[in-house]
Amino acid sequence: MGDMNLAKKMIKEASNAGAAIAKFQTWNVNRLKKGEWDLDGRREIYNKAELTYENHIELKKYCEDKNIKFLTSIFNIHDVNFLKKISPEIIKIGSPEIYN
Repeated sequence: MGDMNLAKKMIKEASNAGAAIAKFQTWNVNRLKKGEWDLDGRREIYNKAELTYENHIELKKYCEDKNIKFLTSIFNIHDVNFLKKISPEIIKIGSPEIYN
């Protein structure tokens, strides 16, 4: 929900528990088309939880420091181009986008 301290705490605890990967989601609110999420409050959540480019870099580095892999789901080609700049080892296509 946009709380970088909480994200880092969760990465640390996941690493301590033996997890191999910490997964995030990458999106840009300005690229979301209109939909049900505009009526049910999800757009506000998306606004609050969107990770900036700097957040991605910071979380990826923190994952590396904690010996856990950084993974993020993407939802469009813009996200791929965005993420190529930080060179994640793996990228996941968001399940709703499997047919796109």
